[in-house]
Amino acid sequence: MENQTSKRSTLLRMLLLLPLTILLTLGFSSKEATPKEALAIASGSKQKHPSLKQEIQKKASPAQIKEYNMLAHKYNTMDKENMFIKQNDVVRLTHLYGLMSSNQQKQAASFPVFPPPPPIVSKAPLDHIVRMVYENAAFFFDDQRITSSKAIALLKENESLHIETETFRASNPIVHIRTKAASLND
Repeated sequence: MENQTSKRSTLLRMLLLLPLTILLTLGFSSKEATPKEALAIASGSKQKHPSLKQEIQKKASPAQIKEYNMLAHKYNTMDKENMFIKQNDVVRLTHLYGLMSSNQQKQAASFPVFPPPPPIVSKAPLDHIVRMVYENAAFFFDDQRITSSKAIALLKENESLHIETETFRASNPIVHIRTKAASLND
């Protein structure tokens, strides 16, 4: 006796096998991204990156140069002692300067020289001393040199001690710990 499969069951099996076959084929295949697609993915763009439609920009446009010159002039003429710098402006200046060709860079305003950011000031004296230990500071207690562990121990014993830190560009900081505040005549 021969068993015959009904047309209906054959059709159902085909409908189940077809998606399974497609999923397995696509699941085990790989697609390599071109450098332009990788750039779009790395920049986090959800839309197609503008450089995918056109070649990578070779030089800055006149509008971009004008924007760069305005920002550079703003910071170049600013008082260096009271300079207020916006991070977005620095990022934009750097981006625009990077777009320019070497000829455009020579003709544009000079890139501003920004002062280093101010150090982060800790409100807790002990935290400040610990940070100075990592910066390899020299410690003095009432004008006598002490070790960093002695400085930490002093502040744990008495948090009302006065701390004065001198920082230098070419050498390590110096931390003065005193029992009374230093006067202007010292």
